[in-house]
Amino acid sequence: MARRGAGEGSIFKRADGRWCAYLSLPQGGRRYLYGRTRADVQRKLATGHQTLAKGLSFAPERQTVGDFLTGWLEGQHQRLRPNTWKRYEEYVRIHTVPTLGRVKLAALSPQHLDRLYAQRIAAGLSPTTVHHIHAVLHKALEQAVRWNLVPRNVADLVDSPRSGQKSMRALSPEQTRTLLGGAADGPLEAILTLAVTTGMRKGELLGLRWSEVNLERGAVHVVGTMQRHPNGELVVSPPKTARSRRQVELTPVALDALRRHRARQVEMRLLLGPEWNAAGLVFPSSLGKPQDGSHLLYGLFHPLLERLGLPVIRFHDLRHTAATLLLGQGIHPKIVSEMLGHSTIAITLDLYSHVTPTMQRDAARAMNKLLAGS
Repeated sequence: MARRGAGEGSIFKRADGRWCAYLSLPQGGRRYLYGRTRADVQRKLATGHQTLAKGLSFAPERQTVGDFLTGWLEGQHQRLRPNTWKRYEEYVRIHTVPTLGRVKLAALSPQHLDRLYAQRIAAGLSPTTVHHIHAVLHKALEQAVRWNLVPRNVADLVDSPRSGQKSMRALSPEQTRTLLGGAADGPLEAILTLAVTTGMRKGELLGLRWSEVNLERGAVHVVGTMQRHPNGELVVSPPKTARSRRQVELTPVALDALRRHRARQVEMRLLLGPEWNAAGLVFPSSLGKPQDGSHLLYGLFHPLLERLGLPVIRFHDLRHTAATLLLGQGIHPKIVSEMLGHSTIAITLDLYSHVTPTMQRDAARAMNKLLAGS
């Protein structure tokens, strides 16, 4: 055994040439630390003493990052919306575990995460996606810290790629009129009209039930959104945020489109009889069942845009179109924020800052007219 330095009574050199140290754990037993040099082990030992001095414990030596993340995900089922949980699971299973799954949780370092992010970027993932992976790992490792499995969250020490804001494409008023005119009396008439006049999300539209539509009052109550459960089933879940649960006023154009849509749906229900699924959805599949919107988007919406000579945009861009048109008409951002179901008005102003210069010019003209009298 090699000679030990002062205060290093637990450091020694093994017969295989590696250096080793051990910590006596409060609950009994020892925790062994290994390194190629005495300095490596000395640093690990000092960190271990600091961890114990803080009253923290260590992750089980055999627990891997993959084991921990799998267990952590299982505990998130009841805390996350189905679609969110599915994304978390994909970030872990597809992008993290293949690279870091076998690394011991106690040995996970900032370098491991840094290499993971670089590899994912090199594999073709966008910086935004890698940023989301980082956010999930940070959340999981924060739980590991609270459980005293690790002394620190190594994700705090790593800079993830900057998340870029998705580009949005809003239709102009002329293009919007072309779209609604081209969809008139067709299967997309009502859903497109509601999308561009209310700014409702696709999931909110697909989860809307007739019981939440008041045609006499001219309003809809948004109380849910269509989500795909991890088991594959489509279910209507609570909305994205508390502010997403809201009442939205309908325009006469939207009301007329909904009435025509309901009449067509009644005819279809009578035609199919018992084959019709009585889920009460406003925008179900052709058999009345819940739909995830993939056929709506690729089978109907994109072909309609191409036929009308319009830009091939995402369905979500109709939400941006609604907000841009409303703000461009001078509607107060607070009202627009409430219609869209944003959690704060700051989100609305940040997303649609491109409309603000026009609003400011209009405000300046109005102030000049008031004060100058012309």
